Amino acid sequence: MILAIDLGGRSAKFAMYSEREDKIVHRSVMDTRGLMGQDVIEKMHDHFVKWCYEIELKRTEVKAIGFACVGPIDPEEGVSINAGGKFGWDYFPAKKTFESYFSQPMYMTNDARAAAIAELWKGAGKGLSEFLLYTLGTGVGGGIVIGEKIYSGAHNLANEFGHGGFIQDRKACGCGIATCLEGGASATGIEAYVQTYIKENPNSSLAKLQKTIDHPIEIKEFAHLFQSGDKGTVEAMREALKPLASHMSVVIYALDPQAVIIGGGPSALGECLIDAIKYNLAKCTNKFMLDLVDVKLAKMGNDAGIYGALYTALRGYVDDVTRSVDPDIKEAIKK
Repeated sequence: MILAIDLGGRSAKFAMYSEREDKIVHRSVMDTRGLMGQDVIEKMHDHFVKWCYEIELKRTEVKAIGFACVGPIDPEEGVSINAGGKFGWDYFPAKKTFESYFSQPMYMTNDARAAAIAELWKGAGKGLSEFLLYTLGTGVGGGIVIGEKIYSGAHNLANEFGHGGFIQDRKACGCGIATCLEGGASATGIEAYVQTYIKENPNSSLAKLQKTIDHPIEIKEFAHLFQSGDKGTVEAMREALKPLASHMSVVIYALDPQAVIIGGGPSALGECLIDAIKYNLAKCTNKFMLDLVDVKLAKMGNDAGIYGALYTALRGYVDDVTRSVDPDIKEAIKK
């Protein structure tokens, strides 16, 4: 068995993969809100022990653990450089601490890279050698695939699309730099801009919908307006997505990818989201360049982190994995 854990700011997802059955055979989720420091790993271990008892699995049957962690990491040293401020992890020795609780070897990646790995292995990036992945959620994550491999950079800090630069001035980023892409293009940033639009357009469908809801309107609550082509909502979303398209255009010119893949919660909006992004890209990118790039939705959804963590463990543990696994995994591991 291989255990995959996808750690986010609000929850940790667990999945148990059977090499013999070539599939995920068990899943579980635990709440991580309010946990800090070493307690995060201690509670994950407690959950793991209880879960193994519930599914009647001996812990010794788990050969390796793949761990997808929020925020920038150093996978070679097993260090969480800064878990988005969510857990108080500042150059935290995650691997060493993890293996002091768990008896299995742990192989580490970060959440955005895990999503890119999952799309490369099983999703929208399968068969592509060069692509970009943007994940939109409470933050903005990224993934760069070059030569069918994740590009990590000189210091293992590449793929942090959400940070740096003078990309927008609507909402300050949580990292402390006011003008990062993440402040404006994350799901929360998009929702913040929609509030601005509502104030400026009190007779819009969005404003009317807001009056029926006792909290700031969320993307899932106005999705039907956007998907149905409501003029004001489409206008608001196009404006909200300008910072994302601006960033995307520069990276397209820099790296010349085959595709740009959009994942994360807002990707559930579907093709209307892609249309809004393409609308903005057409205004800041030459047509000859855009014609070469396929802008499309991610396919792995909420399983992206789990499959990325699983791949990371399989790749790291390949010398000891002796049972038959599916051809996709074998091929991916060879690369």
